[in-house]
Amino acid sequence: MIYLTGSAIYSCLPWFQYRSFLFFHPSWTEAEGRIIDYKIRWTPTTKQSAASSTASITYTYRVGDKERQVYASEAVDRYSNNLWNTDGDIEGHNLALDKQIKEYINAKNYKILINRANDSRLFIPLDYFSFWGALPLQIILMLLKIIVALAIIISLPYSYAYVLERIKENQRRKY
Repeated sequence: MIYLTGSAIYSCLPWFQYRSFLFFHPSWTEAEGRIIDYKIRWTPTTKQSAASSTASITYTYRVGDKERQVYASEAVDRYSNNLWNTDGDIEGHNLALDKQIKEYINAKNYKILINRANDSRLFIPLDYFSFWGALPLQIILMLLKIIVALAIIISLPYSYAYVLERIKENQRRKY
């Protein structure tokens, strides 16, 4: 339970993920780079992932006098917390992620890290909290929606019986 709680909290904190990566990988350094292209697509629910809008990003960075280009598939996710997604939901999530990516690029809200072996890693976004990018949080929210829906469905017959009993009692008092 402690691990699940910790991973749910960790998945919501992109800035902390970046800082912890730097802490555990001290040989990695920040490189000058830029995002040159990105593509947004919808990833439906499968056994490996949850339904989400996904941004695949192409970025470049310089090492000495050489410029390298890297393609990062599924660099940013925007998870849906719906059980069923309509075409409107899918389009809405894709548009929202597209808007977010443009804002991240304009604000330079990303970092590119490299190591001596010329491996690179893109961290985007560097926000303190990311609600839509945290799969465990979306799963918890989805479960809460199911629980509330079941509670309402189960309580309807009792509520109906209570209202009928109050109506009958009011009618008895009138006579």
